[in-house]
Amino acid sequence: MVKKIINSSPKIVQKALTNKYILYGVLVTCIVHIIGYIQMNQWDALALFMASLVIMTYFSKNMTVNLSVSLFLANCKVCMDFVGDVQ
Repeated sequence: MVKKIINSSPKIVQKALTNKYILYGVLVTCIVHIIGYIQMNQWDALALFMASLVIMTYFSKNMTVNLSVSLFLANCKVCMDFVGDVQ
């Protein structure tokens, strides 16, 4: 499913998703966010990150895509918690 989307995307996107330096950058970003979740006691976001990463491995073998989607979902959880606390 994800492979079809990646194959139909422009060549520059395909090259970016297979670039190892971009993967390392996304990996470092994920590690920093995981440390931040632990420091802020955001255990729900950490659990969502891990669960979505495991689930995404069934849909795509591309770790850049898997890590990016998991990071996006966990950050959405943190943002929703922050907006809920402000109101």
